[in-house]
Amino acid sequence: MKKIYPNEFLYGLHVGEHGFVPENILSELQTNCVDRGMNFVTIRPTMFSDIDPHYYLDWARFCAAHHIYFVFLYTLQKAPKGKVSMLTPELVAEMRRIAGPYFLGDMLGENGSVWIGKEKGYYVPTHEAQLDQNAKDMETAHGNYIRAMKKHLENERSLGLDCVGIATVDATIANTYNIEAGVDTPFTELFCCDPQTAIAALRGATRAAGIDFWGTYVAHEWYAGMHSDDMLKRKRMGIGYQYAYMQGSRALCHESGDDGLTAYGRLYPADHEICTDCRKFINEFGAYVKADDRPAGDPIVKIALMQGNHDSWLGGWGASSVWGQLSRPEWGFSEPEWSWRILEEFYTPYKWHVPESYACRGVDLSGIPPYGTFDIIPATAGAEAMSHYRVLIYTGWNTMTEEQLQNLEKFVEGGGILLMTAAHLNTNSVRGGEYRPVRGGDLSRLFGCRLKDEYFTSNLGLKFNGPPAMDGLILPYSETRVCDPILSNGYSDYVRVELCGGEEMAYLEDSFRATHFPGDVAMVSHRLGKGYAMLMTTRNYPGRNSVYPAYRFLVRELVRRENAGASVRVKGPDTLRYTVYERGDLYLLNTDCDMPILVRVFADGKDSFDVTLAPMELKHLSL
Repeated sequence: MKKIYPNEFLYGLHVGEHGFVPENILSELQTNCVDRGMNFVTIRPTMFSDIDPHYYLDWARFCAAHHIYFVFLYTLQKAPKGKVSMLTPELVAEMRRIAGPYFLGDMLGENGSVWIGKEKGYYVPTHEAQLDQNAKDMETAHGNYIRAMKKHLENERSLGLDCVGIATVDATIANTYNIEAGVDTPFTELFCCDPQTAIAALRGATRAAGIDFWGTYVAHEWYAGMHSDDMLKRKRMGIGYQYAYMQGSRALCHESGDDGLTAYGRLYPADHEICTDCRKFINEFGAYVKADDRPAGDPIVKIALMQGNHDSWLGGWGASSVWGQLSRPEWGFSEPEWSWRILEEFYTPYKWHVPESYACRGVDLSGIPPYGTFDIIPATAGAEAMSHYRVLIYTGWNTMTEEQLQNLEKFVEGGGILLMTAAHLNTNSVRGGEYRPVRGGDLSRLFGCRLKDEYFTSNLGLKFNGPPAMDGLILPYSETRVCDPILSNGYSDYVRVELCGGEEMAYLEDSFRATHFPGDVAMVSHRLGKGYAMLMTTRNYPGRNSVYPAYRFLVRELVRRENAGASVRVKGPDTLRYTVYERGDLYLLNTDCDMPILVRVFADGKDSFDVTLAPMELKHLSL
């Protein structure tokens, strides 16, 4: 990947949301960027219009003279009829000559949310058409998206933009596939889904691809709530800015909401308190980041959820069909996509009455991941990318491949911990198709078992078979096997297994007494090299209601175990968010809009200490 971006944090605005008058843009850049000490702008020219080239060159000169990095948006997707783009190769070359490193190229907008989640004509009748609605399987549908994205990128490169940069801004976690197609610099919109999900997926995808720059984009007028006079909407924006910054975002761009509001038919002028509040916060946060010495790179992350091969769950708004196959019920969200509700377990404390929660000796049941955060990475990531994490957890759809399996074996052998279900081992990318496990079911190396060509259905509960082999893992078990079966919630489809080195971690049971021991294997654990692999033997994805309780328990226990071993831990209410950087920097954020919170910091080799955070306060400490 090109190293085209500066190390400094890029902080700025979008120009062109509420009208675009070319001769007024220089004054807008002066007022909105230069006078406010900003160093970044997204310029969105009038859609479908020709603009005299001298304006582009004037903007380039101005930005370079004032050390403002700039990128264009929608110049290709909203080009005048008969043209590839509003830009030309000659214009791109001249802007490169004038502005040098301050010209950051062109940005494509919302390909994932439009091609996967929206019907044709989502914005205007001339918007890009849907992808092919008759994909035969998930692999084909995925390929259709990549080809469509590559066509855009080829057009951008024909303008000479490959020497500058091609960016995307997407309102979904489809940035993974934009990067796969060849995008240099991805941005995510913060409020189209949970910002925690959006940032985790973007950061994980860039790490896997070796991209060292990613950004966040805030369309505050549109995506942070439909009622602009809602005070929570304004507070949500402030928390979102701070959250993105502490999570390592290299750039933050504000689209609209500060210079007037027109969304949803509700009109507020620029001098309305809603807009002035927005500008006040933007200015104050700009001063904060200028004064703050944030370490380079990303914070420490030790747990990653796997965005499976060909998985197209978006994480945001739009239609609930995979890969934009909107007219086909069998492609609607179901067990694979529902599996992503596992995200709800992070930062959510166990309820006091849950019997499998074991809270003796100071065990932390808050659901906080180690070092305060997590990533979502593509399952197609290489072994080197996987090695940055301690734990990998599979969630939604996955079409398993031999290469993927080999990378997982390397990950576990090197000391990693892996959790998945038998559903994630299927090589068949047809929705609802025949179950075909990788290597014909011979998983003796990774999981210490072989999957037989025998299946059965059961709604029995689980009993854990003694203490776990993995140090630090706490399982609910009986020394005598006399106990109630737990974690049952309906019928699940299982594959029978033959153990060949793996351990029966849990088995199916329906009696208080151990009448079926050894029963049908429900969970297998296996040590490979320095690490452990754990497998639930269900062919259903974790999103199935009958599977979810047991999978949820394992995920939460892995999170708890890893957090307990972290060199820096912070305890506090569930409104607490924090990140830790390798240099020893700790960022604490109170996401409560109204109440202060008290948190306690534990760092190896130091006495614990308490910190009070005001409502919405972001605090940077050096440990």
